[in-house]
Amino acid sequence: MQRRVGLIGFPKETLPPDTRYKEKTLIPPKRQASDEGVPEEDDEDVDVEAEDEPKGKEVDAEAKEFDVDVDLADDPPFISSPTRVPNPTSSFDSQLTAFEERMTAMHKALKKFLQESVISIQEEQRKFFEEMRTFMARFPPPS
Repeated sequence: MQRRVGLIGFPKETLPPDTRYKEKTLIPPKRQASDEGVPEEDDEDVDVEAEDEPKGKEVDAEAKEFDVDVDLADDPPFISSPTRVPNPTSSFDSQLTAFEERMTAMHKALKKFLQESVISIQEEQRKFFEEMRTFMARFPPPS
């Protein structure tokens, strides 16, 4: 059974009658002073109401409803966390040990990478200087 609800998710029948919807928040109606003695042409409320109305198609927020259960099929199931951790100290110790092992493995991998990089650079330098010696032997500088 699907339940139809108002704009903010509350069933309409549970809201007090003097409450109005506005952009997902409940706003109680404003208390306004009376305009009885003000002539129509000097009445500010007429201009304000005309400015506040949206251009185009008018939508009644109270009449707008949506189905709460529509997107629930797409959401993954909620898995609750355990209420009590059996032994927090051993859990922390095992997490710390696993972290130390990961850090050690990462350090070893980085050290190996750097050593290989240094060896590679040294090999390139050795080849370069060997080629320079050969070049200088073939084409000695002018004396």
